[in-house]
Amino acid sequence: MKIRVHCLDNDRFEPNNNEIQLFGYAQNKLYAFETIDISAEDALDVVGAIQWYAEYIEFPEMEILPEDPRPGHSVAM
Repeated sequence: MKIRVHCLDNDRFEPNNNEIQLFGYAQNKLYAFETIDISAEDALDVVGAIQWYAEYIEFPEMEILPEDPRPGHSVAM
């Protein structure tokens, strides 16, 4: 499984409508997580991968959000 990680405080992000996007705040920064060519049977593993990343950056309490929380930016999965 491959997931792109974008720090929305620093990176420009254009979501791909064919992929899954999830969001989360860590250390006062907003991150977007976007799958890369995910198969339907792997979709449930996305949250686990993001939780692993949160542990990796030493912010295990990161809340995973289904939509972009920025005003005027809403992405449905």
